[in-house]
Amino acid sequence: MANRITSERNGQVGFWVSKPGKNVLTAGPDDLLFDATSKMVQVVASGTLTNVSHDSPRTVTGPSLGYRPFVWAYSNHPTAFPRMEYLSNTQYRFRSASGFDSINIFYLVLNVPWQP
Repeated sequence: MANRITSERNGQVGFWVSKPGKNVLTAGPDDLLFDATSKMVQVVASGTLTNVSHDSPRTVTGPSLGYRPFVWAYSNHPTAFPRMEYLSNTQYRFRSASGFDSINIFYLVLNVPWQP
């Protein structure tokens, strides 16, 4: 049976948990369920776009992380969910839902890769 939980690994003190069947002391990053040395979810960019409509989208340039980050957006209107599309790993286009004009969109760019 493999060691799955440890509080010391490679000379570091912390907390690590490996996947079933993987030895926590020798497991690579993809075989760890929890890694005390990994980055936590962080907001790497955020902003507010005012008076956004469906017909007049706004484009935002975010930081270059080397991957397409997860972007979360919400609006000041309870039923006007913002629409967002990736133009690249660093550019995102926002618009309001069809039929809603002049909403404010608030967005967060996280250090988590977007998974379709």
